[in-house]
Amino acid sequence: LVFLCWSYNGPLQAEDSLHPLVDAIQNRYDAIRSFSAGFTQIYRSGFSEEQESGIVYMKKPGRMRWEYTNPTIKLFVADGKKTYFYVPRDKQVTVAEWSLDSASTPLLFLLGRGHLQRDFEFAEATNEPKLAGGDTILILTPKTEQTSFKEVFLEVRRSDADILRLSIVEHNGNRNDYLLRSFRANIPIADEKFRFKIPKGVEVIQQ
Repeated sequence: LVFLCWSYNGPLQAEDSLHPLVDAIQNRYDAIRSFSAGFTQIYRSGFSEEQESGIVYMKKPGRMRWEYTNPTIKLFVADGKKTYFYVPRDKQVTVAEWSLDSASTPLLFLLGRGHLQRDFEFAEATNEPKLAGGDTILILTPKTEQTSFKEVFLEVRRSDADILRLSIVEHNGNRNDYLLRSFRANIPIADEKFRFKIPKGVEVIQQ
């Protein structure tokens, strides 16, 4: 799973007027215990661009399952202790330790990890193009420097404070856009969904 390629320098709206919206987003995702959504992921690096799509499942506290279906079948599972990235075509599984306390990916905000007002400076990015049908885009800059990302864009729908796109910009300019659709909150998801059994005959890479 790739956790995208430009730095934003466009006009920003004053932060004070955005506090009600930011609070609404925070309250919305604090109340979510689990969700599923269709996703499109666009990764940009230099002049190259890759696009993939599939279904994502998340469940507190920090369990994730990304099922990539197009153009290549892949699977990323985080079970709370380890992550597994499986590419059947390559007959290969990459296994890594997973600590929710040390995880810094902004994707975990979708499960209530972190606090927008406490952890970020925020403004409205009025020149950032809308990709997912939202009506407001926020640019979030971490108050404490993060090694894994420089800034985050949230494309939101003001009527219900849903996040329709979450974009992660790395320090080197690489960028990941996650566009979410058919979002279903607080649905029952069995814990087994976040368990991964390594198939027989595949190469296991430990990280």
